[in-house]
Amino acid sequence: MAYWWSNDPAQRYWVEIRRRPGIGTQLWAPTRDEDGGADGWYNLVGSVVAGEVIYHWNAVEGRFVGRSQAKHDARVDAQEDAFIVDLVDFTPLQADLSLKYLRSRASDLYAMRDELRGRFGDPLYLPWQFKEDRSKFSSMSNYFAKLPKQAVSLLFGKDGLGRDQVEDLPAEDLPPVKSTLLDSPQGNQGWAFLDPFKPKADADYFAKMVGGSARRGRRHETLVNSCAEWLAGCGLVPGRNAAIDLGVAELGVIIEAKVVQRSWAKAIREAVGQLYEYRYFRVADPGSHLVFMADRPVPEVWVRYLEKDRTIGAMWPDGDGFEMSRMARRALGF
Repeated sequence: MAYWWSNDPAQRYWVEIRRRPGIGTQLWAPTRDEDGGADGWYNLVGSVVAGEVIYHWNAVEGRFVGRSQAKHDARVDAQEDAFIVDLVDFTPLQADLSLKYLRSRASDLYAMRDELRGRFGDPLYLPWQFKEDRSKFSSMSNYFAKLPKQAVSLLFGKDGLGRDQVEDLPAEDLPPVKSTLLDSPQGNQGWAFLDPFKPKADADYFAKMVGGSARRGRRHETLVNSCAEWLAGCGLVPGRNAAIDLGVAELGVIIEAKVVQRSWAKAIREAVGQLYEYRYFRVADPGSHLVFMADRPVPEVWVRYLEKDRTIGAMWPDGDGFEMSRMARRALGF
């Protein structure tokens, strides 16, 4: 099939709109619709060529989370009767390129749509729903769509990864939400900066930090998501923000999670520094209780160090729940 971009090799960009786990690993679409006929949107996957670039929109979170490349030309899996493209070189985006951000660029995107429509007509197979009321501009519900080259530079900047949009996280710029439950060490009313907890994608991403950004991976998010679910099951209300992995505002607790690779010393040193920075720079309430969470049991020697020297509790997965040190149990009300 001839598409509007067929004769332009520079138009090598796509968008995967995904709700399920597996972002950045593989494209998959049936070759036929439910009635057994051809589907123009599904067929887009069948036209992907090796080396083309796919941006990934997480439909659950409502944001772009990464970019990858097609490992090979699309092929048809006869057993599954589906178009399949394996993906490589997944790279997380460093900016929060959410629907709010897209709407801030709506005028340019509408102009781009109109220019393409004037030259090529419909369908354009773009990844957005262009509403008459531009404040309701949104992403498509289809699985796969074409991303014009013009939109890549507009949305993702010169490097294609959105680094132009990344800023450090100065505490004074955070939107403070006044808490009636937390008191600062000085006796003044404290401030809670946690938003309601929303699980993040099973893809790598960059979390904003006081001094820059830090990479978060799939195992890290599995750990955080499982703990949040467990806390909610215990009757607590978990929260998070751009920097803090997990917290419980009503108890004044913030939790820094680490997947320990080789060195306990390195993981704990990083977590301690981050927890202190969150309090000092008011990314969290200055009087917050601090908890370090690891993906496996914390050795007793490190539990003693955290509790006796740093006044930080410790916790880790244990069966269907989490084991906690004395200080962590007390902070979380167990």
